[in-house]
Amino acid sequence: MKSKSVMFVMSISMAEYLRYLELRQRIIAYREMLLVKFNQLKNSSCDTFAADMKVKVGANYFYPDVMVDCSELDGEALFTQSPTIIVEVLSRSTRKVDETIKKIAYLNIPTLQEYVLVEQDVADVEVFRKKDDWRSSHYFLGDIIEFTSLDIFLDVAEIYARVENQDVLDWEELKKLEEAVSQKS
Repeated sequence: MKSKSVMFVMSISMAEYLRYLELRQRIIAYREMLLVKFNQLKNSSCDTFAADMKVKVGANYFYPDVMVDCSELDGEALFTQSPTIIVEVLSRSTRKVDETIKKIAYLNIPTLQEYVLVEQDVADVEVFRKKDDWRSSHYFLGDIIEFTSLDIFLDVAEIYARVENQDVLDWEELKKLEEAVSQKS
């Protein structure tokens, strides 16, 4: 019997498989960057997890891409019910679940303060904040996101630093042009 991953590879073209690998690398890059940033938390009682800790909502369990929990979890905990921030990296295969089922579930967690959706193909970070009645705010390259619940700031460019999509490439070109112009002035 063939494994699921072998069956998956056999059912798509090589181009589709290479695109899948590229997207997986992007997700890993986003997770790593967010982990580094969130691990610099001023509040030492907060722990950051990347897809290795489940969040329990009612009878359901989910694996967020990145999660910060400030409830001083037991070192043996397999799940939490008290995250402060949850981050999901959107992909074609997860978008519908992340924007509907997970969002509805997560926004009902009493301790959750911010729910963050990170786009892969364009530079767009959407943040839902409890203090704003869960209305969303969008952040783009050049913007700074304040995670008020953790008292930290994050430049959107940091999130996309290891990503090569058209928005990032255009942004980098614009920054080079601005730098060249400022040097001539």
